[in-house]
Amino acid sequence: MTTATEESTLVRCETVPFSDAEDAPIGRSGHRVVFIGGDLYVVGGYVQYASGLRVEAEIWAYNVFAKIWRRVSFGGAEAFKLALSTAAISLDNKILIHGGTGVPFGEHIDNSLIVVDLARETCVSYPCRPKDGKPENMPQATYGHTVTLGRIGGKSMLFKVGGAKGFTYSIDIYAYSFTEGTWEGLYRREMDGERMVTQRYRHDTALWKGKLYIVGGANADGNLPFWPVSMPSYSCYQSVLLQLV
Repeated sequence: MTTATEESTLVRCETVPFSDAEDAPIGRSGHRVVFIGGDLYVVGGYVQYASGLRVEAEIWAYNVFAKIWRRVSFGGAEAFKLALSTAAISLDNKILIHGGTGVPFGEHIDNSLIVVDLARETCVSYPCRPKDGKPENMPQATYGHTVTLGRIGGKSMLFKVGGAKGFTYSIDIYAYSFTEGTWEGLYRREMDGERMVTQRYRHDTALWKGKLYIVGGANADGNLPFWPVSMPSYSCYQSVLLQLV
């Protein structure tokens, strides 16, 4: 294992320059970042003001070539309010945002799937229904979960993994079909009697060679191991998971 140092040829860290006088986002936490076409987008987060914490339901863009910030304008911003500990991902020239909470932390939790179209400057909610009308196919409203793009049967899907709801944590997996506008439950922890994967939030997920990996995270018991744990083998959905990429 290589340790990153100042002399490392693998990793180099540097401070990104921008003028103190320019319009720029205030330092924050609990935000998300995505990269699209030369712009680094900062989504939501909360800021510590002298008067207290406040969630900023806004999006900022930093152009890596011009080295300047700009605040992104978009209509329909009322759909994007609970902007703390959301899950965000880029899709073409759009930002998909799911879940999140506000202040007080965990008092209100969002379960909508929002798309910010950067070209049209719009913000709208995708229709979200449980597949076949079954309640168990609808994910619970959470924060601190992840969303990852993949494919099942040639169709683009959005996979939600884990998350928290107050002091309740999850490791359940759901798939959203853009074609059908429906959620489907793929994995629930109680279904896996052989290997109970630890429930968590603030983790990361990635798809690699048909397998979904879970990296790190935390729960009420503390931080979890960093190295990814591949999803367990379970006959019901093993064939589905192998077709994700």
